[in-house]
Parts: sequence; structure tokens; C-alpha cells
Amino acid sequence: MLVSISQSIPSDTQHRAILDEVSPEELNPYFADIFYELQRDGKLTGFVFHEGHYLLAMDGPGCFCSTKIGCPHCLVKNRTSGKTEYAHQRVAAVLVHPNQKVVIPIWESLGLQHAMA
Repeated sequence: MLVSISQSIPSDTQHRAILDEVSPEELNPYFADIFYELQRDGKLTGFVFHEGHYLLAMDGPGCFCSTKIGCPHCLVKNRTSGKTEYAHQRVAAVLVHPNQKVVIPIWESLGLQHAMA
């Protein structure tokens, strides 16, 4: 065994409780630092897609949705059924390549209400 863990691994709920306090924008400098180190060490050569360029995929995944709980930062969705949904969405960008089984996160931000409406 290479690694021994003496404590139990935090649950998904515990991770959320800890990470909810951290704004994604606070992590962006770390993404840039990690990307720079990977690029400098030649670890990204397998991700070069076309003529020395990388392929970047972006998505706006939902990370919270409720018809009962909302906050001032929520995106409000008024459904045709008459129900109102309160949601949080993120915008994320990852480095991808068709021949790679992994992606490399590059950037993440909370989605803006007006941009997602």
C-alpha cells in the first residue's frame, strides 16, 4: 500500500459544506498556476489539438435547484407549469482532446443571473 488514510474520507455533503464557503473566482489563480506548470513541464503535449492549439470545452452545469429554497443570488426560473425554480449554475471551461480519457479544468465561475436567464 502506497498511502494509508487514518481518518475516514469526508462525505460529499461534508465537501460541499466546506467548499460552499469558497468562491470559484478565488480558485482561478490556482488554475492558471497549475496550467502554467503543466505546460512548462510538457505534460500538455498530448492535448495539442490542431496546429499547436488546444481544444477548450465550456459548459454551464447546474449545481443547485429547488422549488422551495432560494436566495438573492439565485437564478429564478418561472416554468410554464406555474412553478418557480431557484437555481445556481456555474460556467466551467476544461481542456479536452478526443484521444485523452481525462480533462483538465481551466476555469470556473458562478453563472450570472442575467446571463443564464
